[in-house]
Amino acid sequence: MYTIAEMHDRQIVATAMVLVNQGETVTIYKAPQKRKGQKLLKEGFQPVDFPYNPPYADGNCYFAGPNDRSIAEEYNQSYKEGIL
Repeated sequence: MYTIAEMHDRQIVATAMVLVNQGETVTIYKAPQKRKGQKLLKEGFQPVDFPYNPPYADGNCYFAGPNDRSIAEEYNQSYKEGIL
């Protein structure tokens, strides 16, 4: 899994849930939390949507890696917002 901070640190640009890193394209997956799926599709990933509020919210946005769609599918069973 990758967080937004890790993606920024690695200078990876996320566009339509595809990472482009040094010419390599990698598909990643996100199962958005309840009531966030449409907002993320419409407005993209914004830091305000992932607040830092310990102990429950760590301020990170987590993505499943290219071979881990099943992780996003598991989270979607609870969130029921689909998989981006």
